[in-house]
Amino acid sequence: KEEEQEEEEDEVEEEDEEAWAQLQLTKGQAAKHELAQQVLAETGLRLGDDWSVAWEPSTVVGKKFKKVIFSPGRERKFNSPKGVVEHLREHPEAAGQQVEAEEA
Repeated sequence: KEEEQEEEEDEVEEEDEEAWAQLQLTKGQAAKHELAQQVLAETGLRLGDDWSVAWEPSTVVGKKFKKVIFSPGRERKFNSPKGVVEHLREHPEAAGQQVEAEEA
C-alpha cells in the first residue's frame, strides 16, 4: 500500500508541475500583452515577439516571485515596465521590427 501511495504522490507532483508550467505560460502571455500595450501607449512602438516576461524567486521577505522582463536574446533584464519604456525611449530600435512601415 505504501508503494502505491508513493506512486500516486509522484503522479500528483508531476501533474502539479505541468499545471504550474501551463499557468506560467498563460501568466507570462498575459504579462507580455500588458507590457506591449503599455509600451505602445507610452512610446508608439510595437514590442517585438522576441521580448519575454518570466518570474524569478524574490529576495523580498513575504514575496515568493518577482516579474522580470527580458529584451530579445536576454541581452537586458528589466524589473518593471517603466524601465522598458525608458529604455525604448532612448533606443527605439530595441523594440524590434515595426509592423507598419513609415511612408516618406
